[in-house]
Amino acid sequence: MRVLNRVMGGLVAVLGFVIAGWAPLAFEVLSGRALPAPVASDQAAMTVWSGVAFVRAFGAVLFGIGAVLWAANARTPRPRITHAALFLSAVFAALIVAVQQVAIWSNATGWALVSVFAAMTIVSGLRLYASDDAISAAR
Repeated sequence: MRVLNRVMGGLVAVLGFVIAGWAPLAFEVLSGRALPAPVASDQAAMTVWSGVAFVRAFGAVLFGIGAVLWAANARTPRPRITHAALFLSAVFAALIVAVQQVAIWSNATGWALVSVFAAMTIVSGLRLYASDDAISAAR
């Protein structure tokens, strides 16, 4: 089961990375429609591009889930690697969501989502500085 979880984690992480990186192409393939030009005055175009931004954020979350699942199911448990996977995936998600917030969403909800991922980045980053003994004791 551990091997299956590790393989599935790797596949989900790769899928999430591809979706987050190439969301416009993924959106066109999955919806079967061409994307309109991103013109800020065109409400219909911005609605579609908001959907693309959501697909990117969803891909970033999938990447994080897959990376943590992959790291947590190693043959020998290594809490520091799991924390590093959580930190890197939180950084990736924070960057993706921040870019979408600035470029497309521009609303308070987007900033709240950026704040959540930034808080995850800070907490998991601080946890990386803890000693291995402190991490083992917390388990």
